[in-house]
Amino acid sequence: MKIISSIVMFFLLITIPFAAADTSDYATGSAALLKGDIETAKTRLTAAYKKNSTNLFIQMAYAQIAPCSTAIVLFKKISETQTAPDSLRAAAYKQLGDYHNASSDYRKAIDNYRNASKYGNKPIYKHFWALSANASGDTESAKSLWHTLTLEYGDTISEIANYHLGLMFTKQKAWQEAYSCFDKAGQPSLAKPWAVASLSGKIECAKKLGQNEKVLLLEKQLDPWRDLLLEKTEHGTTMASTIVPPALVTKPVASDTLSGKIDTAKTYTLQIGAFGSKENALVLEKKLKPDFPDVVTLEFSIEDRMFYRVRVGSFKNKDAAMAFGNDSLAKKGFSFRVMEKDE
Repeated sequence: MKIISSIVMFFLLITIPFAAADTSDYATGSAALLKGDIETAKTRLTAAYKKNSTNLFIQMAYAQIAPCSTAIVLFKKISETQTAPDSLRAAAYKQLGDYHNASSDYRKAIDNYRNASKYGNKPIYKHFWALSANASGDTESAKSLWHTLTLEYGDTISEIANYHLGLMFTKQKAWQEAYSCFDKAGQPSLAKPWAVASLSGKIECAKKLGQNEKVLLLEKQLDPWRDLLLEKTEHGTTMASTIVPPALVTKPVASDTLSGKIDTAKTYTLQIGAFGSKENALVLEKKLKPDFPDVVTLEFSIEDRMFYRVRVGSFKNKDAAMAFGNDSLAKKGFSFRVMEKDE
């Protein structure tokens, strides 16, 4: 199921305040989109668009379920309409930026994110602008944008910006500067995966700086969160490659949860990897395929970012899944996690 962006969700919320009482196609379709009922949203928003294709808010809502080529045309139209609310234009520019970023056309992505920042005051626009600048090779612009975010905004966005600055300094092997940035990325928690990744980054920096006692302390702090880390850096330390929302991670499994009781409402699977890169996920799937023909790569999106999970098997309870993993995957050198199949 496609997850709509928080930016678009914001506009749906403010433009259908009376959706519960309004039975129009637009209100019903927008409410369905917010609930994740994509089929109803498609039916009702398509009808709304056919009835009134000039309404900018209907265009924005319809674009969420329209074919990509149609959506791009609509986002361009909204973004270029001078009489449209600035905040709506900003949201449309953000959507165009996401499209070009996903297509690796970073120059166009940058232009659209820059315009989103011009018309809207949401710091997330600058963050995505920095991501595209960094991907394009313009690391100085990316660094400047993230540095600005650490100064102008507090809390979450500042922590995320510090995490990315830490990654940049790590690539430059500027270990002290990287450590300082990671140290400002917040306290590890399920709600702050970037802080977990930053803790791993601090360990890498401390090792490079020869701070062995600090490494031991940080390793102990990281122990409860290791399952949240996704991929490895070029330097060999495990770190999350992408900011992953809390919905994508689970707490470390405690031994007393493996009760062996069968919950007929649940099935379980084994997750061998989770990646922000589809290529990395497919490489792992290819390695597993000869011995585990039912291996699958599942893609899903959160906040306009795609993620890929590599999974094997279907089991009635956690004990059965764990036994299979230990007998089959572990013996072939693969680590795994037991997951509910609908996670």
